[in-house]
Amino acid sequence: MASNTERGKISEAQADINAKLYNTGTGKIISTIEGMGKKKYKKSTSGMDVFQNMKSAIRKATKQVKKNLVNSLIERLYEYAEDGAPILVRIHVGKKSHVRAFMKMIKGLKIVTGSKTISSIGKDATLHVYGIGDTDSFLDDLDDNFYKNRRFKGYSLSIAQSGEVVDLNMEEDE
Repeated sequence: MASNTERGKISEAQADINAKLYNTGTGKIISTIEGMGKKKYKKSTSGMDVFQNMKSAIRKATKQVKKNLVNSLIERLYEYAEDGAPILVRIHVGKKSHVRAFMKMIKGLKIVTGSKTISSIGKDATLHVYGIGDTDSFLDDLDDNFYKNRRFKGYSLSIAQSGEVVDLNMEEDE
């Protein structure tokens, strides 16, 4: 957003820039950044002064946004370097009582360094799982532990993966 305010002989050019840093894999907003630039100037008859000073205000706002975006991205990359990029895991279980047991089983896997529950409603849950370098070994461990768990006897597990998103669906055996 840009504006030019005239106050007698002195004018002020203002520029506001809003930027959002997205995780393209999950579509989640990582951070929202705002930059603002102002430039006061003496009004002239040429008309070019508005464009020149507006350019200066936009440059100031852009520098603020650039610096904050880069810092946010660096912080996020450090988190990924420490814990690994999180995988979004969506769970659908047979009974509502299985949700907590299923999430506990995932958190207890050796390969998992941490997890964060995003939502848990009824028979469905969504969580971020950290520390997974190799998705295939995570899914193999998960499959093995699922069939060893007494609580899930009489159920089978179907796994679907799309990029950074893993869908786990528990189905009752017939």
